Amino acid sequence: KIDFNASDANLDEVIANVTYPNGALLQQLTNQATDFIFNSSNLTALGQYNITVFANDTFGNSNTTTSFFNVGDTTSPTWNQTPSSQVIEYNTSFSYQVNASDNYQIDKYFIDDTSNFAINPSTGIITNHTILDLGIYSLNISVNDTSNNINSEVISITVNDPINPTWDQLPENQTIEYNTQFSYDINASDNYQIDKYFTNDTNNFAINADGIITNNTLLDLGIYSLNISVNDTSNNINSSVINITIEDTTAPVINISINDTVLLFENESVTIDFNASDYFLDSVIANVKYPNGTLLQQLTNQSEDFTFSPDNLTAIGTYALTIFANDSNGNSNTASTSFDVSEEVTAVGGTNVPYITYKIIPTEQEPIYIPVKEWPPVEKEIPPKDILKEEPVKVVVPEKVRPIVSVAPPAEKPSLLVPLGFTLFEALLLFVSLGWFIWRNKKKYYNK
Repeated sequence: KIDFNASDANLDEVIANVTYPNGALLQQLTNQATDFIFNSSNLTALGQYNITVFANDTFGNSNTTTSFFNVGDTTSPTWNQTPSSQVIEYNTSFSYQVNASDNYQIDKYFIDDTSNFAINPSTGIITNHTILDLGIYSLNISVNDTSNNINSEVISITVNDPINPTWDQLPENQTIEYNTQFSYDINASDNYQIDKYFTNDTNNFAINADGIITNNTLLDLGIYSLNISVNDTSNNINSSVINITIEDTTAPVINISINDTVLLFENESVTIDFNASDYFLDSVIANVKYPNGTLLQQLTNQSEDFTFSPDNLTAIGTYALTIFANDSNGNSNTASTSFDVSEEVTAVGGTNVPYITYKIIPTEQEPIYIPVKEWPPVEKEIPPKDILKEEPVKVVVPEKVRPIVSVAPPAEKPSLLVPLGFTLFEALLLFVSLGWFIWRNKKKYYNK
């Protein structure tokens, strides 16, 4: 409110003007009985308002007086909605808008953390301009007006991780053989960071930082239920339950050791050692049968050996050994071998041949050769120094082969072969006689 007056005995007129800071007329009064009354509705500009009062009288005398007043702004802006704390998920964009009003005019919005956040000075929209790590950020948000009256509010922005890790491959049930090392690799990913892998059964299993599960003890037969878990640094957990089956599908292992496989009938013995091994061995049955298939002996205790002498090797031919073993889980194995009991054939070398050849002719087959106690047959030659001995040379022949033994010269010379139709005795007699005849004639020659 502005009151003014002018006095003079011959007062003529009074003119009072109030102008805006920019010089424009705000109001003019010519009646000093009226006062200027201004309020915020018409004092719309900040600054110095000028007042000028002019008065004159009827004799031409005049006077001018000036004054002024300032209109300023001391009121801070106010928030339309008070800024509130915010929560966002890791690795997502942050956007939050604040709004304020002022009795005169908003100047700008601003914040104190320009390393992690940005605010639009005109619209009040706050965003992150970098990836925000997990944690709580304190942010001071401010707004001022053109008179620099400021209003501020501090909020917290929490960046969290509510997402569980995910399996790269869903864990699956596993099956392993008894007494083998268990190893199973699982892998998980997380939007932030994997912390660790762990299981619920630490008595039987262990898991390392890479997610490799192993057994830390011998696992018995059966099914183990295992809860496998992984968490991240925010302790978000993902779990999966698998079954680990321990089974036995391995048949017993059988070993046979025999000290001879070709025996001279009524002359030689044989010893057979056998054993079967298995984690769950149940029974072992070993049978030796005569050449005609009848049982010679059966053993069920593998700590015993078969020992046969000429007293019980009473038949010529092939004796079959069969060993059966099974375990308590239904796995079984069978192994077999054989040995031959053969007749003896003798021949005496002559002094007129450098080599002696044992030639065996099977019935209805081409001639083949065998050395002493070997089969399949091959040719065997003995140097003359061994032929000159008086002792006969022995050849063991399988029963199924019809033998003919001959004393023969080297291969490049014609061989003396006993005809196929001769019996063994006849052939031997012929060879012995021939050798004796040559030796006798040679002796007579030297005596002369």
